[in-house]
Amino acid sequence: MKRPKIGTRGATVLLLVTLLTATIAHAATPAQAASSGARLARMAPGSTTSCEIGKGGNINCRVDSVPTSVSECAGDYAWGQVQDKDGVTLQSAFDKAKGKPTAHLEKQQFVCVAATSGKTQDADRYYVIAFPTKNVADCKGNELCQERAQTWVGTKPAGACQWVGKEGDFTGACAAGWVDSDAVEVFSMGLK
Repeated sequence: MKRPKIGTRGATVLLLVTLLTATIAHAATPAQAASSGARLARMAPGSTTSCEIGKGGNINCRVDSVPTSVSECAGDYAWGQVQDKDGVTLQSAFDKAKGKPTAHLEKQQFVCVAATSGKTQDADRYYVIAFPTKNVADCKGNELCQERAQTWVGTKPAGACQWVGKEGDFTGACAAGWVDSDAVEVFSMGLK
């Protein structure tokens, strides 16, 4: 099943609209804002992070004063695939100057886009997580869900990659980190 190509800008806008629509449909609770804030702090060590309930009941997050959306790795629109022909190297920090390489993902590696960050409607950076596709029900028999070789650049975390909870938290050796948004194609039409 071939998907029509959609530019990074269009995919980013659609992902943000989807996240915003889902958020508005169900006004966030303080506990959800706190959970998003805790997840974002783990994603961006060394950065100033915050999440709060904004006007209209949606969760507004920031990393180093840059507007950021945190998504759950459970919805149909949180998925993507590495599109750079040479793959991409994930960075440990949001700030490129502070980031260290953690792992290299090959082209077409299936990822969850757990956070999008940018000062305009176009995201500049994504926080992505590569994990076993068996954890995503819609991946069974789906050619979009490609697991590729992962090369650890830094120290590989101990233990197998384990998905915990429904919000996209993980433990163990899941390759995760920040990348420029043009390195990942977001599945703006979902997996179905």
